[in-house]
Amino acid sequence: MNQTARIAGLLLQQLPGLLALTERETTLVDIAARLHSVGRAISLSGSHRHTAYLVENAGLRGLSPYDRAAILSVLYGQRGGPTKISFPPYAFLTAQQRSRVNAMGALLQLADSLDRTRTAQLSSLEASDNGEVLRIRLTGLPTMPDPVRIAKRIRFFEKTFGRTLEITLDE
Repeated sequence: MNQTARIAGLLLQQLPGLLALTERETTLVDIAARLHSVGRAISLSGSHRHTAYLVENAGLRGLSPYDRAAILSVLYGQRGGPTKISFPPYAFLTAQQRSRVNAMGALLQLADSLDRTRTAQLSSLEASDNGEVLRIRLTGLPTMPDPVRIAKRIRFFEKTFGRTLEITLDE
């Protein structure tokens, strides 16, 4: 399992009330987390577009039209913020479905941001939510993710879930 998928899974386990994703949506997040970086094999520039293209044309079986549109929208929007309505799979979704996809996307973007070092394994993640502030404590990473690089993703998560996000690092 890749680290981003592992972090997303830990967040889902520790914040079930906040995230309020269905079992199916949790599965879609896991699929998207496992596929989120395949486009980097083609190019770092625009890798989110390459990832969405590869997944769209991979012929993944067992997915409903909604599942495909949700996964593609989460992957396409992974650079920070919600996917743009101009992306056809996202436009296919109803307003309520887009809201759910934005929640899945915000979760995946946060998990990917927490894995920005790409060189070390996180030993633990502890999350707590008091209704206003979501605190995430990371253990085992040599450095904090660069706040400037992940600022858009953090703002998207905070806006989506109505929480201030505080991330700390234990050595």
